[in-house]
This record gives sequence, structure tokens and C-alpha cells, in this order.
Amino acid sequence: MSEPAPGAFYAYTADGGQVALPSTVGGIREALPPALVAEFDQVVESTPAQDLFAELAAWAVKTRPDLVAEQEEAFRRVERGDFSGFTPAEDIPELALLDEEGTAA
Repeated sequence: MSEPAPGAFYAYTADGGQVALPSTVGGIREALPPALVAEFDQVVESTPAQDLFAELAAWAVKTRPDLVAEQEEAFRRVERGDFSGFTPAEDIPELALLDEEGTAA
């Protein structure tokens, strides 16, 4: 997997693929389904600066309804107790080097 570009947003598919998402206000607005644009503008305009990155990341995912549906289905499977296809965090080498706060150990 290639190294993510600084400042870019990424989503991960169920098969482990990495999908680049829009990472600017304009790019997100342009990629959103038209029915969500007014809500996006209202939220972005009223979000405190310290929360803006997280808010934009959440909206970037909404530009890909297919990924949202895939993520929602994965959560429904887990709720039903079906953990097939999931890898425990301790089995992912990149995460094994992080402490409880998510910083490099």
C-alpha cells in the first residue's frame, strides 16, 4: 500500500483497498450528492475551527455512497456477531507499534 499524501483523506474498502477522497471544501462540495450540498455548507460554516478537519473527513466519506453502504453493512454484520473478514488490531503490524493513545511506541 502506498504512503498516504499529507492532508489527504482516505477510506478503506472491505477488501483492504485504499480509496482517495476529496480533501478540500470545494472538492467535497462538488463530489457530494446534490441533496447534501446545502447541509454540508451549513455544517462547515458553523463548525469551530478545531473540529473542522474531523467534520470534513466525515463529509468526504459521504461523497462515496457505495463506501458508506459497505461500511454500514460491515457494522450490521458485527452487530449480528459475524466477525468474518475482520482482522484484530493486534494482528496488523502497523498498529502493533502504537500505544493506547495511538502514538508510536
